[in-house]
Amino acid sequence: MFDFGTMIDGNNALAVRVEVPTETQPAPLHAIPTRHKPARVSPADLLAFGEGFVWIRPRLPDLIRAGWTRAELFRRNRARRGVAWLGLWADKAATADLTTNGSIRFTFTRGDRTCTQTARPLSWHRL
Repeated sequence: MFDFGTMIDGNNALAVRVEVPTETQPAPLHAIPTRHKPARVSPADLLAFGEGFVWIRPRLPDLIRAGWTRAELFRRNRARRGVAWLGLWADKAATADLTTNGSIRFTFTRGDRTCTQTARPLSWHRL
C-alpha cells in the first residue's frame, strides 16, 4: 500500500511515496521531483528577447568584462528577468549602446522629449 503526497522544501515541490513498513524493515522515503510547467512567454516578450539577443551576442565578451553575468543578461523567470527580456529591444525608435563603464544605455523619443534609460550590472559601482 502506498500513500502519495506532496512535500514542499523551500521553493522545491517533491512528490513523495511512502511505503508502509514491515516489522523488520523501516519505511524508505522516495523523493521524485515533479515537473513544473514552464512559464508561458508572450509573443511580445519573445520578440523583445530576439532583438536583445541579436544585440547582446556580439558584445558578450565586453559585457562579461564589464561585470555582467549571463544570468543578469539572459535569466527568464517570473520574479526577475535578464536585460535581454526588456521590452525596449522591440521598440524600433530605441537605440542601445554600451557605455565605457559597462552599462547599457537606451535612447528613445517619446513625443518631443528624448529619454534615456540605463541598465547596469549588479556589480556596478561609480568610479
